[in-house]
Amino acid sequence: MPLLRFAIPALLLNAVLTAAAPAQDDNPLVAQVRDQVADPAKPFIMFVHIDTKPGMGPDLEAAFAPATAATLKEKGCLAYKLSRSAKSPETYVLYEHWASLDDLKAHLQSSHIAELLPKLGSLSASPATIDIHLPAAQ
Repeated sequence: MPLLRFAIPALLLNAVLTAAAPAQDDNPLVAQVRDQVADPAKPFIMFVHIDTKPGMGPDLEAAFAPATAATLKEKGCLAYKLSRSAKSPETYVLYEHWASLDDLKAHLQSSHIAELLPKLGSLSASPATIDIHLPAAQ
């Protein structure tokens, strides 16, 4: 299955990820993942690429800290880790590994994500991009 990579402007990312529960099936991020996974009940991985404005890396890390702690306790979260480029202090990748699409849907409705997303918009230098991957056969 081909790699999916798409850009989401910060304001749209906020709207996408905080869509109301009744319209969740219309959430563009959920729809994109659904289009890429053969079985939405199986695990998948997301790489969210974030470039911060100059000097805003520490603020991004601070904004993610409470969301990371809460997300790691969520049902279906297999991994959730923010990392910074060794070469560019403004370049970050968020690694998310979910047990199912339903688990991602629940995550997107969480209060800690609702609190995080508005902060990301003011810290990001450009639209985030998201790559969807499937675990390799073992």
